[in-house]
Amino acid sequence: MGRKAYFLIWALLLLVFFIRTAPRLWTDLHREKIPVPSPTSSMDRRLGPVLNLAEPSATLTQAFAQLPADYSLIVVCPTAEDPWKFVRCAIAYLSWPRKIDIVKVGPNESFGGSVSERKAVLFCGLPTPLMPNAERTTMGPKLVLFSPVKIK
Repeated sequence: MGRKAYFLIWALLLLVFFIRTAPRLWTDLHREKIPVPSPTSSMDRRLGPVLNLAEPSATLTQAFAQLPADYSLIVVCPTAEDPWKFVRCAIAYLSWPRKIDIVKVGPNESFGGSVSERKAVLFCGLPTPLMPNAERTTMGPKLVLFSPVKIK
């Protein structure tokens, strides 16, 4: 009798769990809140809200692919550590094997560098300065790439 009661209680708990979660699972699947598995889906879930982009890894990869292979990249971002540390690491991962330099800019500071012949500058979450000798590519509201070559 004890063994049957044990299995009956667990079966009832499983049934309650299924009845409570099935409608929410169906809603999430229907609204595509659950991402399609891909090598960058977990990265996109964290980068998307920070950069306000639908497919941030694809956007960044496409932009980096259009830069010549010998170009290095300067990433200029806020000093805040929370989301921007992950953004810096994701950009380094997506731009590999390209050499990158990180420049952290505080709230009352500005970026003093410029785009040179073999360097591109990516501004993340900061107002962008005027750089007359560079092509400006706006990838999103918080992501602007300056490069010496035009990116399509």
